[in-house]
This record gives sequence, structure tokens and C-alpha cells, in this order.
Amino acid sequence: MNKRNLKIDHKQKLKSLIVRNQKIQKIVPSEKKSVKQGLQKNLRHLEHELKLTLVQIQNQEENIIRKGCPGITL
Repeated sequence: MNKRNLKIDHKQKLKSLIVRNQKIQKIVPSEKKSVKQGLQKNLRHLEHELKLTLVQIQNQEENIIRKGCPGITL
């Protein structure tokens, strides 16, 4: 249960970083190509990490249900 809470906190941090990255991308002038490319690369990495975290949270929730409710089938 504690591991799941840590993953949920991590998910919230990733979502806030993604929003922050998107705001910065809008602000950065188009002349700064290297900065924009770096932000786009960072955004892809954050989105990928968010997907992995969501899969891990879902897996942990399914394990909790399986252990706590043996009569339920998923």
C-alpha cells in the first residue's frame, strides 16, 4: 500500500512537470530551436515515464484486489 502511495505521488509530480513543460514551450521564442528541441525531448521522456507509472499503479491495485478479495475475478 505504501509503494502505491509513492507511485501516486510520483504520478502527480510528473503531471505537474508536464504542464510546466508545456507552458514553457509556449513562452520560448521560435528562434531558440535548441531549447525547444530539449523541451520536446524532455516532454516525451516525462510522458513515457507517466505511462509506466500508470501501468505500475494499475498492477498494484489489481494485486491488492486479488489478495484482499479472493472471490472477485478480474
